[in-house]
Amino acid sequence: MDTLEVVIEDAVGACGLTLYGFQWHPRDKTLRVFVEGDNAVDVAACQAVSRQLRDTLAVNETIRGDYSLEVSSPGIQRPLLKPAHYMRCIGETIDVTLKRSFNERRHMCGELKKLEGDTVELLVDGETVHIQLADITKAHLVVDIRF
Repeated sequence: MDTLEVVIEDAVGACGLTLYGFQWHPRDKTLRVFVEGDNAVDVAACQAVSRQLRDTLAVNETIRGDYSLEVSSPGIQRPLLKPAHYMRCIGETIDVTLKRSFNERRHMCGELKKLEGDTVELLVDGETVHIQLADITKAHLVVDIRF
């Protein structure tokens, strides 16, 4: 996976953007790439990254056979894919889905208090909960937008 990350990062960088993260789903052969820039990432930027990345992956044969490629901004309710993403969201509300039940729950939403090593500390319904990163299937920032 490190080789794939380097290839993706180089292709994204060639388009003047930064790789936020990516997800490879081998079962349905889908590669989701999330990019950031100094300004908002628009459709044209995503298309440029998509073209660059397809060409690069074809030359390097990093992914063999047919696959789907999706390029987008991580959005305001961005996924938390690596420890640095959790660090950026300390003090914010996050939504977490777990691999197995914890306190009879597989889904939690609460304030991210800290990340210490591989342990996430959440404040969920007034209770402090400690979760290992390895036990998290999915996590994303929760943004409450009210007009």
